[in-house]
Amino acid sequence: MSLYNHAAMWPGAGAAVAAGGGGVAGAPATRADRMPGSIFANGFLCINGEKMSKGRGNFWLLEDAIKRWGADATRIGLADAGDTLEDGNYEVATAENAILRLTAAEEYAQEALAELAEGRLRTGDLSFADKCVLQMAMLPASCCGCAIYQSTPLTPR
Repeated sequence: MSLYNHAAMWPGAGAAVAAGGGGVAGAPATRADRMPGSIFANGFLCINGEKMSKGRGNFWLLEDAIKRWGADATRIGLADAGDTLEDGNYEVATAENAILRLTAAEEYAQEALAELAEGRLRTGDLSFADKCVLQMAMLPASCCGCAIYQSTPLTPR
């Protein structure tokens, strides 16, 4: 989230940081703890390993990418592009493969829902694999997830 968004949501926070604890007249209570401790930024964004350039024809706005691949595939491509100060590299193949993977996942979910509605899913006692393998693999993961969730503060650091 940008500083502008933080200032809009917690109006007293910016002045509190700048003035060493003061607030803005008429603003809600000062919440300096809600302001980000730092800002993260990427370098340039490359498309398939080349810097974006109108001359090369590989300059896209986010809106163009969403129209071409959809919001979810674009989001996956951007997440895969990198998250350091190095130049991010948006691979077209990643976004196109994401569409295929998302489509396959949607088809699987629709098939499973249809089988559930038709009563074709397995019922009865749990098998050995259900009891031992799956449950024993899931128990530590869920306990670890709960511990992390409970130890995470609700306010940004």
